Amino acid sequence: MKQPKIVIILNIAIIIFLLRYFFTFSNWFLDEFDNYKFYELNIKGLHKFYEVKIDDVIMYLLFLIVPLIIGIIVHLLSKLNYLHSYFIGVLIQWIVFLNINPYPLNLDNKYAIMNLMPKKNVPDQQFMLTEINEHDIYFPIIIKPVYCSGCNYNVTIIDNKHELNNLLKKIPAHKMNNYMVQTYLEDHNIEIGLLFEKMPGDKRGKIVEIYEKTGKDRIRKINKGESVNRSYLIDDDLNLIFNKLTNNIPFANCVRYDIRLKKIEDIKGRDFKIIEVNGTMGMNLSFVSGNFYNIIDGFKWYIRRWLVGFYNIITFKGYSPINLLIAMSKSAYSMHNCNIYENLYSLYS
Repeated sequence: MKQPKIVIILNIAIIIFLLRYFFTFSNWFLDEFDNYKFYELNIKGLHKFYEVKIDDVIMYLLFLIVPLIIGIIVHLLSKLNYLHSYFIGVLIQWIVFLNINPYPLNLDNKYAIMNLMPKKNVPDQQFMLTEINEHDIYFPIIIKPVYCSGCNYNVTIIDNKHELNNLLKKIPAHKMNNYMVQTYLEDHNIEIGLLFEKMPGDKRGKIVEIYEKTGKDRIRKINKGESVNRSYLIDDDLNLIFNKLTNNIPFANCVRYDIRLKKIEDIKGRDFKIIEVNGTMGMNLSFVSGNFYNIIDGFKWYIRRWLVGFYNIITFKGYSPINLLIAMSKSAYSMHNCNIYENLYSLYS
């Protein structure tokens, strides 16, 4: 039986979408592989590679495997073909994750979120790159993307006017609004990741963990074994501070703050600088920084995200149908434009 044109068009659209989705995953895997020098591999190095990477692989495969499980169930119940069933699995996961933090539609970039934080708790210089000529710059500064961001991608430290002018020459005028400027906090040389979550039924959220990143500075990355658990700092007063901070972000439930300090105890006295606010896809640093046995933290993180998103949907605290469609179109475009699969699952990841 010949299929109607609309069905053929729909099938082509689904195939293109899924291929793009899989491609962003393959891009992530290739980046991971590229970070390891294969030409230096030996037996010892290969062992180190698997020790370092297997937890990452298991975590990210959840985003592929769970839609597959949902798709199999849909297929068995409805007799839809496997293509449509798997797409429905991805679609359900997509909708649930978007509703974890159902931000207003204009809060779709790093600067918009950071601009909601109190002035005393952000770097002294913080503005869009398009405003660079309106400010008296003091160095060093950081220039970083507000859309295609994450894992210090395209983050640059600028130490002087000469370096700034060279960088500005390389950025096309129409892309200037893709970047923001912050003071590079040399005197705040302790960096922590603080994960805050508000679970279904809770009147207030709470801090889940605090981890110090102990890697070498300048642009500090989260490397395996380079973190220290500082969760002993969590108490009622600190929970109250971050409830108030998170209340500044409309409809935020799950947030990971990246924070700079002069000394670790300053977090108690509110003498800290927030340099990043990571939303839905802000993960446990206990998991990301990589003890193999902390894989369970990755599973817990993933399950908690499902619980929050599903709860918001069934209690009508998530997006309205029209806003959901807009958020989905924005996140799909972001995934495609940035080539980052995480961007599909949050208006701002």
